[in-house]
Amino acid sequence: MAYGGGYNYSWSEQDIQQLVDYAAQDPHTCAWVVGDTYCGLPVLGHMFPTHLRDYHGISGNDRTPFYCQWVGCGALMNKESINRHVTEMHLQTRHICPVCGENFSRRYTLNSHMRSKHDTQ
Repeated sequence: MAYGGGYNYSWSEQDIQQLVDYAAQDPHTCAWVVGDTYCGLPVLGHMFPTHLRDYHGISGNDRTPFYCQWVGCGALMNKESINRHVTEMHLQTRHICPVCGENFSRRYTLNSHMRSKHDTQ
């Protein structure tokens, strides 16, 4: 039986990147601990900065020092680094090169890679 009734089997780089971005939207369970209370709320990756601010009081100027209160962490950093730290270290968000499959923890690094290795703008 042949399949093909109107389906597009040709994936562009943009299609692949959209799928990767969509997959990154799966809800993650927040493992922030305050006192002896574990958060446990499901949060979409792009909403973690808002969640950390609204539910866990991560606010102030960018140089305000905070300890990461993710289960088992405790790293000290400035407020400006908390969101990136949680995303990269605890949620393990990755950005995958659609050309060679190499993966990066930061979109900026993927974009730099694409420009230098695959001559894309």
